[in-house]
Amino acid sequence: GLEPIEWRVLAIEGNRALIITEDAIECKKYNLSRMEVTWETCTIRTWLNEDFINAAFDATEQALILTTTLTTADNTESGMMGGNDTADKVFLLSVEEALQYFPDDASRQCYCTPYADERGIDPDAVTGYVTWTLRTPGMLQDCVVSTYTDGTMSYNGLHVEYEHNGIRPAMWINIG
Repeated sequence: GLEPIEWRVLAIEGNRALIITEDAIECKKYNLSRMEVTWETCTIRTWLNEDFINAAFDATEQALILTTTLTTADNTESGMMGGNDTADKVFLLSVEEALQYFPDDASRQCYCTPYADERGIDPDAVTGYVTWTLRTPGMLQDCVVSTYTDGTMSYNGLHVEYEHNGIRPAMWINIG
């Protein structure tokens, strides 16, 4: 959508800050089709680092977004492999990052933007909270861990082509 994006600062380290969208801003599949994928090979990674970054930020803003080497650990419950390290400007949080920066279920609950709602996200009928996607694999390599509307994380995950999850882009930016 064309509405401004509201950001939450998760960490400040020296001249850089880790930020994430306050709300789920998009409703997108982790991968377009159901198949075995990792963060390195999923379609949401391409969308975030190409389509999203070019639509949401002008050239000056893009210059402040840092390229980050990401390690996606294996799923601690299922042992599914996290895949190779990647270098990305925009990414989804891993399970470990979500637990570090959102230490309890209540802090992981989030709403969605009107744009994401129009795109097919599925808010809880009572609370309005939405499920949002992380980058850690689920119990099978064709699943991805998600944070449910009540803030709990499903280590089993949802199928990668599930189409009603929210997307909360994260990035490290230069604040120097």
